[in-house]
Amino acid sequence: MSPNEADFLTALEAFLDEFDALMSDDPKAALELTKNVPPELADDEAVMLARAEASAAVNGEHTALTEVEKILEESPDLLELRHYAACLAEELGDEPRAISHQLKLLELEIQLDELEGPVPPAVADEIQRVAEATLAELPDEFASRLEGVAVLLAERPDVEQVREGFDARSLGFFEGPTAAERVSLEAPAAVPRILLFVRSLVDAFGDEPDELTEQVRVTVLHEVGHYFGLEEDDLARLGLD
Repeated sequence: MSPNEADFLTALEAFLDEFDALMSDDPKAALELTKNVPPELADDEAVMLARAEASAAVNGEHTALTEVEKILEESPDLLELRHYAACLAEELGDEPRAISHQLKLLELEIQLDELEGPVPPAVADEIQRVAEATLAELPDEFASRLEGVAVLLAERPDVEQVREGFDARSLGFFEGPTAAERVSLEAPAAVPRILLFVRSLVDAFGDEPDELTEQVRVTVLHEVGHYFGLEEDDLARLGLD
C-alpha cells in the first residue's frame, strides 16, 4: 500500500467514525459532515452512502431515493448505493422499483463473480459442515421434525427469486412445505430445503472466519425458524434476523 493510499484510508476511517457518532444523536449534523468532506473523499462510495443514509433520516426516504437514483444514472455500477436504493424503495412500499434495483444488483454481482472465479472449495465445504453441525446440535424434539430437510449451497439467489421480491444479497432461503404442512393431508409434494448463498456469506463475512462461521449458524437457524412457521418479527426477537 502506498503512502497516499494509507492516508486516504485513514481519512476515510476517521470520517466514518465521526459520521457514525453524529448519526446516533444529530442526523442533521451528520448530513452536513457528508457535504463538507475533503475533495479526495467526496467521490468515495462509502461517503456517498453515508450521505444517502443521513438524507433519509433528515429529509425522508423519498428524497434520499431520488438523490441516490440520480447518482446511479451517472454511475450505475455502484453496488452499495444500488442495494441501498432497493432498500429505500422497499421501505416506501414501491415493490417494482425495489425489484428493478435488486435485479440490477444481482446482474452486477454475478459479473464480479465471473471475474473473481469460484468460491474456494474448502470455504464452501466449511460452510456446509457448519450448517450440518448446526442442525445436528438442535434438541431432539426439533431435530426429529427436520428429518428430510436438506441443506444445499447455491452461489446467490436466482433471477426468479429476486423477481419475486427476494433480496439479491440474502444469506439464505427456506423453500418447500413447513413442518405443519408436512403433517397435513394437503402437504405439497415439494421437498423442504434450506439454501445457503455462499457468495453472499463470503462477500459479507469472508474476511473473518469466526464471523463467517457464526453467520452460517445464525442463517441456518433463521431458515429453520421459517420451517417451523416463525415470522420475521419472531426471528428478530430471537436474535436471528
